[in-house]
Parts: sequence; structure tokens; C-alpha cells
Amino acid sequence: MLITPLLWVSIFVLHVAWALSMPLFSSPDEPANFIKSAAVVRGEWIGENYPANLQVSYWMTVVDIDPRFANAHSVPTCFAFKSDQPACDIPLQGFGPAEKSPATNVGRYPPLAPMIAGLGTVFGVDDRSVFAARIVLAAVCSLLITLGVTAIRRRGVSGVAVLLALFPGTIFFASTMSPSGLEISGAIALWCGLLTAGNADVDRSVRWAFLLGGLAVIGARPIGFFVYLMIVGIGMILVERPIDL
Repeated sequence: MLITPLLWVSIFVLHVAWALSMPLFSSPDEPANFIKSAAVVRGEWIGENYPANLQVSYWMTVVDIDPRFANAHSVPTCFAFKSDQPACDIPLQGFGPAEKSPATNVGRYPPLAPMIAGLGTVFGVDDRSVFAARIVLAAVCSLLITLGVTAIRRRGVSGVAVLLALFPGTIFFASTMSPSGLEISGAIALWCGLLTAGNADVDRSVRWAFLLGGLAVIGARPIGFFVYLMIVGIGMILVERPIDL
């Protein structure tokens, strides 16, 4: 069997529980990732240059979508950088109309993670879009982790060690709109596929772990290809024989 459905469901349910329990936009740069996700699925892959100044980076762009998406930046202001205050309960759709087009500081990031999460933004400027985007991305991250566990089992090693590596950071990032979740989950699948390929017969689970894990790592961040080369290089040193994929 390529993957264990029950394992995928178990990991996915855990991610969903985190995704639904965390306040809106409580992950680092989640407002920017939400705007980027909404823009990508609406055909705005990069956007226009943000007016240059010393307070913004090269990655900042302005996207031509519903201006109300810009209100995502306003939601976490009641608790961001205020550790002594609880998160406020202000619905995204409760804000009034925005005057300017949304800006995102991840506008020049690769479109893979935003394209996946963006599928959940079908509800428009609404809290449901935030939670749905988290859940869609979490489903993909859960699949990558499951592929990694399934691949490492082919080596005759328990997958428990892989699962223990998920807490708490991987679960957190994979349950929010963050390219980090896709990158880490992809790296888990890629590592497990690499290490197993050198010690056991290469079957479909190992191939898919290697291929999809590599795609996730490469497509998650601008330097993803260099991270991929680093993982593959170290993995080839660790395996006992050349990788035959």
C-alpha cells in the first residue's frame, strides 16, 4: 500500500484541531501569507512593486484583489507583540472597506504554498477562508508526513521517531498558512525517502516521498532549490549505497 490512510487521517485530524483552535493570523506573517494565497488563486501571482522605502524588503508587493483582504493585517494587532493580552475576537468580515490594495511582504515568494492554501479562500474576505486555507494546506502537509513515515517503515524502522519530530513546531506551522509548514513536511518526506532508498528496495512510497518531498522543499521558499541540494547531498553521504530512483 502506498500510504496508510488511517495514519494520514490521524495526522490530518491533529492538524485540523490546531488550525481551528488557534486565533486568526496567529502564525508569523500569516496575514501576508493569506493575502498572497488569495492573490495567487485569483491570477495575481506576484503583484506590483511596493513604493520603495527603508522599512520594507524586496519581497513586498501590492496585489490587485479585493481591498478588504488588507484587513488581515489589522486582525492580530490586539495581541501581536503583547504577551500579556489575550487574542481578540474580531471577525475579518467585520472590518469596514479598505482604501488601498493589499500589500504582502511575501509577494515575491514561490506560488506553490499560496496556491494550495488559496483554494480555501473561496469564501472571500471571511473567517471561513482563513480556516479553510489552513485546513487545505494542512491536508497536503499531512500527506507528506505520512509518506515519510511510510517510506521509513520500508527500512524496517519504526515511524514513531518521525512522528516524535513533529512536536510542537511542525504541527504548529503545518496547521497555519505558512510556507514553513510545507517546507518542513516536505523535508521530512525527502529525508525519509533518501535514507530508505539506500537501505531497502525502492518501492512507490519511497519514490513518492522523494519526489513530492523534494517538490515541496524546492517550491516553499526562494532558496528552496539550495535547501533541496543540501538535503540530497547530506543524504547521499549517509546512505550505504547509491540512490536508485
